[in-house]
Amino acid sequence: VRILEPRRGGRGYAPRVIYGYFDDPARVPDALNALRLEGAKGIYITLNPVNPALLARSHNKFTEAKDGQTTADKDILCRRWLLVDTDPKRPAGISASDEEKDHAHTRARAVYTHLKEAGWPEPVAADSGNGFHLLYRVDLPSDCETVKQCLTALDQKFSDEKTTVDTTVFNPARIVKLYGTKAEKGDNCPDLARPHRLSKLLRVPEKIEAVPTALLDALAAQAKAPAAAAAPPVTALETGAVGHALAVLGPCAGAGVHRQAPIGLPVGTGDALRRRLQVGSRCLPVQPGAYEPIRRHRHQTGRRSRVQVPARRMQGQQLEGAESQV
Repeated sequence: VRILEPRRGGRGYAPRVIYGYFDDPARVPDALNALRLEGAKGIYITLNPVNPALLARSHNKFTEAKDGQTTADKDILCRRWLLVDTDPKRPAGISASDEEKDHAHTRARAVYTHLKEAGWPEPVAADSGNGFHLLYRVDLPSDCETVKQCLTALDQKFSDEKTTVDTTVFNPARIVKLYGTKAEKGDNCPDLARPHRLSKLLRVPEKIEAVPTALLDALAAQAKAPAAAAAPPVTALETGAVGHALAVLGPCAGAGVHRQAPIGLPVGTGDALRRRLQVGSRCLPVQPGAYEPIRRHRHQTGRRSRVQVPARRMQGQQLEGAESQV
């Protein structure tokens, strides 16, 4: 159990994280009451089974967290749950509005219907306070990538401009709201329709069945690989006669030396721009006397530099070099 940003006496409580390991769930409420907290950003639990040796860190009680003393992915024995979290898009550190939360509910229902039609068993359904959770029972090793791929596939299909299927909850040591406790991000603002709300279980199936591996693999296979980054747009600065060099600007490859840097492209009659050579400040050798100024552009520092490209005719040739001189 982990408590984030606890509060006591009307102010923040140090430390910012308190944790405990419990093998007797009935002792959690008494241990929480003993802290005499007025509130917290949230109270969370790990979803998956933890190495029982960690009980010796803080056995059935709460302790101030120090670096490396909370549960890491390597401490998880296996995966028992796949968490689908439909979370409203909003600025960080505030509660969801009523409208945002309602939309997250429609997305959760859409995910549920889709997976139900695909043959998935009934999940545990919960209200996180700001969004909605669907918890599917699984039986997977802790280092399995299937959960991450499944969440990616659902995100690509069901996330929209208002709600996202959270793909960051894939890791084995992921913590989730301790249902029955309050979500308290930011101030409690009921007048702004952004109140603090209780998290709660909505529905628990009489029989919780694990999702068959074949269904998990089928969903994971639907995840699309990220599209290759599109080439940045280029804008011509000056074009000489047919067969001369064309200078354009694009993102700098010289470790951010410039906002934009020269890109050399060979040009010929009817030729496509066959090759783009991106250069930053002093990225390429310069041949004395072979270059002349084309245009000035501004450095990030506010100083100005002179862009030089070959002036000689280059029909069908590649641009040999360019330089930005400061």
